[in-house]
Amino acid sequence: MSVIHGLRLALGGVTAMAAVCCAATVPAAAAAPEEDTPQTASIVLSGTVSDARAQKVDNGVITPPTFMPAVSGARIEVNGALVGRTDGAGGFTIDYPDPTGEAVTVTVKAPGFGTFQLAGLTPANSGDSLTVQLTNRSQSMTGRGASLEAPRAKAGVAPAASAPSGAAPTGAAPSAMSPSAVAPLTEAPSALTTGNCGGYASDSTPPSSIRVLQYAQHTSTGAPVAGTQTGVVNVPFNSYVKDVLPGEWITSWQPDSLKAGAMAAKTYAWYWVNNWRGGSSNGTCYNVDDSINYQRYIPGRATATTNAAVDATWNSVMTRNGSIFQASYQATLTGNTSESCGSGLSRYPNTLSQWGSQNCALAGQSWQSILSTYYPGLSIGSGSTGGSPAPSSPVSMDANATHVAFVDTNNNVANDWVAN
Repeated sequence: MSVIHGLRLALGGVTAMAAVCCAATVPAAAAAPEEDTPQTASIVLSGTVSDARAQKVDNGVITPPTFMPAVSGARIEVNGALVGRTDGAGGFTIDYPDPTGEAVTVTVKAPGFGTFQLAGLTPANSGDSLTVQLTNRSQSMTGRGASLEAPRAKAGVAPAASAPSGAAPTGAAPSAMSPSAVAPLTEAPSALTTGNCGGYASDSTPPSSIRVLQYAQHTSTGAPVAGTQTGVVNVPFNSYVKDVLPGEWITSWQPDSLKAGAMAAKTYAWYWVNNWRGGSSNGTCYNVDDSINYQRYIPGRATATTNAAVDATWNSVMTRNGSIFQASYQATLTGNTSESCGSGLSRYPNTLSQWGSQNCALAGQSWQSILSTYYPGLSIGSGSTGGSPAPSSPVSMDANATHVAFVDTNNNVANDWVAN
């Protein structure tokens, strides 16, 4: 008989204790000294449960519904025992004591839905997050414990730093990811694959959608857990960028920092739409996955401030030598969140510093100037969102990004900025 030795569930800040069953009582005199008492290992997981029954699947590509309602009251079970239910927002957190380190199975059930089941969880997974999208069919998978975090293409990436005082609670500090990292592929080629996934290759008009490989389980750093792929999802490109930006930039930062981030996130994803690396899952190709191997994508994460930044820059296109480029960025370039605008480029050339973008904006620089500082030689013009191209309004600069000329539609210099 399986015995639960003290199951805890935290929902909405309330912690409930399940009854302790069948535990032997140890006389106080026989207890070991406090300093020698081993700490009880536990599995702490949090996540969300949403209704994805309206999704459609065509040739292995999932088209999600425009809106996925939260599933409240869903049963959360560990090894078949009820540990609690989702709250009104579909959220849950479990804290399951597992002193032996034995692998357990988490099951999510709700009336009218197929069952979701994830096996192989141990205390090593503590801190992981689960994204459960219930459909009409049952879903069963086994996490293989190790994350699939990609090897970094740039060595010595600056560590993540804590958010500044007053930062919005949703704006976790920018991760220390290097978006130029190579993502693990389910069917991995040894080099960049010649070809295309989705048939798109424009350098002037953003793609209408992007194919995202989604995982149900991620580590606390946002890396995917092997074996938990749920499928390739076709996501509207604008929605994708809006859901990415709040996870990469602190939402309370200066508008021009957020706009620079919106351009970087858009251009980076667009690059991988145009330049397929050969990634596929169960025979279905994808452009990016939803983890820090590319950019952390969490559906529904968009905020008003980051949406405004995306909307304000959506018709702007950032290219180098006429082509969309891999707009890499990371937390800092020096390891110091107070680094001055443009610091560290000698160590990490052509890489935008997230904290640096905020410091640039605080110093009064525009998003165009910020981008030209970190991506020398770029051009920013007005792209087409479909139909006739919009009038051109380019930004040009010299190779060292010391001089920037903003040109209006009549070819007049609207502003002339020179770096100090």
